[in-house]
Amino acid sequence: MTQAALPGLTLCNYASLRRSTRKLGQFYDDMIAPSGLKATQQGLLYQIHIGDEPAMGAIAEALIMDLSALGHTLKPLIRDGYVETFADKDDRRVKRVRLTPQGLVKL
Repeated sequence: MTQAALPGLTLCNYASLRRSTRKLGQFYDDMIAPSGLKATQQGLLYQIHIGDEPAMGAIAEALIMDLSALGHTLKPLIRDGYVETFADKDDRRVKRVRLTPQGLVKL
């Protein structure tokens, strides 16, 4: 991009990368909009599906996000009946996640 295309902004590689990833995210959101999901939600459903009832910590680590952000992203999926959380049978402090039958259909 030229400086004229970015008035008041510097040509910083990091800033360009952030703009590009936001644009790509918007593109994916637009493409899957008919499903009623955001790209982040679809990606999360897929990680849960392939994870075989993964622990929330494992999902957060795989997606490079903190647990609070993961919880925030899961809330609408739980509300809509696509995902459910449950305590690990061996360690009740560990919270696991699985798709519901409705979530599998949505995925």
